Amino acid sequence: MTSILLDCDDVLLDWIGGFREYASTRLKRPVTGDPSSWHMGEWLGTSDAVAFELIEEFNASPAFGNLGPVDGAVDVVKRWVALLAPLSGIRLHVVTSCSSSSAVVSMRRTCARWFIIGSRASSLNSAKPCVNPLASANSSRMTWPLLPTMA
Repeated sequence: MTSILLDCDDVLLDWIGGFREYASTRLKRPVTGDPSSWHMGEWLGTSDAVAFELIEEFNASPAFGNLGPVDGAVDVVKRWVALLAPLSGIRLHVVTSCSSSSAVVSMRRTCARWFIIGSRASSLNSAKPCVNPLASANSSRMTWPLLPTMA
């Protein structure tokens, strides 16, 4: 079995765009552009500690469950699914490391529904996340299948 893993945040779903909007609301001023480093405080005009608090709040908020897709991502995934569906033994997965909170995981599952192709979004309701085989034992990284197993 071959698995192809697609990262969720800022590959499939527009986390930065959603977070930018959330941070603008919480900080009561516009946040523009994109961060230039992992030190989000520089971009937000706050300390890194305040930026980290905002990230934690955002990742546990309803806004996190309403992230839109990155421009073009849905079309690319549709093309991949069309190419891979006839092949035997290939699975396409979405990988995320959002949280171990069941509420946040549920929101992430909602976001991943943008990429369910060939069936209605309800097919993810019963899909259980799998532990990412590349993650450490205590990690919260998960994957959801986008294609059924094809033997």
